[in-house]
Amino acid sequence: MNNTRKLPAGDYIISDLCYVLSESDYDKAIELTGYFGTYNRDGTINKNRDNMGGTFVLGWDSEIRKHPFAVWSTYMGDGGYRGTDGNMYSVDAGIIGCVPLALVDSDKLKDGLGEHFHAHRFDKDFTTGSSDGTLVFGDVTIYTNDDPNDPEYCDDCGEEIDECEC
Repeated sequence: MNNTRKLPAGDYIISDLCYVLSESDYDKAIELTGYFGTYNRDGTINKNRDNMGGTFVLGWDSEIRKHPFAVWSTYMGDGGYRGTDGNMYSVDAGIIGCVPLALVDSDKLKDGLGEHFHAHRFDKDFTTGSSDGTLVFGDVTIYTNDDPNDPEYCDDCGEEIDECEC
């Protein structure tokens, strides 16, 4: 994975950021980050999907908000993606991020924790990155393109390869 960054140890939420940031924080983050790396500084669209994202810092209003976070574009856009931790991650804005708990809107935690997003504790600094739709947040990998754990199907009969008698 060529495009990796480090984040500090701590308590995080992994989610599509539209589920966990307040509306005003989300709007400000989009503005400050060029829609989380989708756009280059000159306003052109970033064509390298692995560079659509990265690590950013929210740094307005108060000291508590000066926390780094990571966010990466999903390969297939919106939908649901299973992580190697067994959790399903819902996506409505085409991104999945790893956000410090301190940045999360506490009102949003009431309804969605465990359904749209999941809490993770990282005991030491960890690596995050994106490569061809594979998003990594420490020990959690989320496949948003091809999942190597999905069964393969026969092109002729549609059965799983292991059960195909063609």
